[in-house]
Amino acid sequence: MVSKNGVPRLGVRTNPYIFAFGMTVAAISSIALMFAAILATTSMIWPYTPEVQAGSLHIRSYSVPDDTVPIPCHSHNDYWKAEPLTSAITTGCIGIEVDVWKVRDELMVGHAEDELSTEKTLTSITTSSKGWLSHVSDGEFVSRPITVVATGETKFRLVKEANPSHDVFFDAPLKSLSRGQYDNTNSYYASTSFKKSIGKVPKKGLRPTQLELIRDQISQAHIRGLMVRYWGMPLLPQNVRRQVEKVLLDEGVDVINVDDLQGAKRTFAERRHSND
Repeated sequence: MVSKNGVPRLGVRTNPYIFAFGMTVAAISSIALMFAAILATTSMIWPYTPEVQAGSLHIRSYSVPDDTVPIPCHSHNDYWKAEPLTSAITTGCIGIEVDVWKVRDELMVGHAEDELSTEKTLTSITTSSKGWLSHVSDGEFVSRPITVVATGETKFRLVKEANPSHDVFFDAPLKSLSRGQYDNTNSYYASTSFKKSIGKVPKKGLRPTQLELIRDQISQAHIRGLMVRYWGMPLLPQNVRRQVEKVLLDEGVDVINVDDLQGAKRTFAERRHSND
């Protein structure tokens, strides 16, 4: 993803929960700085850990209802919500967006600069030493609880030319996979803006040509072993949004960005009931 001011952000996917930390920096003056920022900025997933202490940032344990069912959605625009992490997990979303700013040698959490504080940092959380990160070993993808995916304006070569046993993966361009050597040893997601890639959806629903394009994009990603994610989907009218979501899920999309958590929960509940 790319933030409003056009700087790179990081998304991370894992199972059963994803916490995607967006990265925002004032300026990237060199490739080395960008690469260092990519390596340092991660998302942390603790599927079974009751709590984690990250320096001054205390992440308390949450009681997730027994009937909570994981759903393939990524909670978007976390700053709209009073308790973004809690609301995403209790809804069942497997992903969440959090903005992270690199300030000198610290990673600070906050949507805007005036929200940043040395009391809210992520750099004290170590993940690689615990063996939590997915990585490449002997040319094969090794899945672990956390998969770091560099998105936005990240250059593909920074990931491709990294250590052969690297633990950072690329977010490949879903609409142009044939232009690069993308596979699951260098990439994890294949994503794109639905609006820019598929186009405006008529009130009566997707055109046959749009459906054909969606199927082709999903097929090209899955052939390469990549997870498909769409963002920038139509919000209104509601019937169009619901029809698009249904089609994407029917066709095999792996993750969908959502803003309305309760709406997403209802959609997936109805989907489960209709399939019973």
